[in-house]
Amino acid sequence: DNIELTSGGSDDFITEVTPGLSVSREAPQLQAQANYQFQNLWYKDNSDFDDNYHNFRGIADAQFLNNAMTINATGNYDQQNIDPERAVGFSNLLQTGNRTDVARGSITPTYTTTLAPHFDSQLLYSYSVVRYVDTDDTDVDVEDSDRHFVRAIVGDLTDPGLIDWQTNYQYSRTEFDEGGETFEYQRLGGEIGWAINPRARWIVSGGKESDVEDD
Repeated sequence: DNIELTSGGSDDFITEVTPGLSVSREAPQLQAQANYQFQNLWYKDNSDFDDNYHNFRGIADAQFLNNAMTINATGNYDQQNIDPERAVGFSNLLQTGNRTDVARGSITPTYTTTLAPHFDSQLLYSYSVVRYVDTDDTDVDVEDSDRHFVRAIVGDLTDPGLIDWQTNYQYSRTEFDEGGETFEYQRLGGEIGWAINPRARWIVSGGKESDVEDD
């Protein structure tokens, strides 16, 4: 009854046909799943809005070195709102001029090892990208980005007993195209946990992070 999300309202009758395909693989060292949908929309009174959309989501996890090393990979292709000051539609049926295609992907290797009893370490690195596609129908200035994320943890990670602990450090750097400012963030923290009973635990944590406005 209001396909453009305007104050005056604009109603229409919409036909939607969305075939899809899902594939998956389960193995001791590899788990993977991919889902694809092809959304087709036809508007009875506003044929200019007729369109089709691709939607994809894939994820894969692989284990190496007796499960000490894991690699996670993700990929997404869908549509999203790009300007929070404009009408925000919850689906592609609403024609607000505020949605566009976006492709996202990431790869994240993680290495975990036990250095001594109750003394483990984990090192994670993640590289992710955001790429906007088919932005001709909107006048919003969108920027692609690349993000690097590193996290290191040392502590009692695999077998917490009466008392467990950990210290962690993380760093992220996001680079935008079109001359956008680079955003950097760092955090150093730690925590100590004490088991009250098998189902409850006190946790005391603290840390310091970089100044978001300065960085």
